[in-house]
Amino acid sequence: MLLYEAFTELEGRTPRESTRARATLSDDERHLGEWARYQRRHEKQLNVYQHARLDVSPAFAWDIRAAAWERSFETCLAHRARTGKLPRLNGADPEEFALARWLGRQLRELQLGRLDATRGRQLEALLRR
Repeated sequence: MLLYEAFTELEGRTPRESTRARATLSDDERHLGEWARYQRRHEKQLNVYQHARLDVSPAFAWDIRAAAWERSFETCLAHRARTGKLPRLNGADPEEFALARWLGRQLRELQLGRLDATRGRQLEALLRR
């Protein structure tokens, strides 16, 4: 657990267990990513302490897709608070560009009725700000 948290703090992201660019994935990172997947898969077999320790870890998330969505949404909120505008497809700023693409995909999912209702309300609130 400590190695997983240390990796996350150092790299600014959680360890991966796989990637298309295999040369960028070290054995240590892959093992940490596999360890996290194992914890998620065997959640029911963990003892109370193990479960509680993972719950309080700033690096570990039980649902990595939900955590990624929340991080992106929080980044949109921060961008809106900082600039007063929603992220735009600004080619000069790769981070804003990526965030605008994420937001566009989420708005499209909302428009098509494929977005979770709670997330839809969050996006609608972001647009009203």
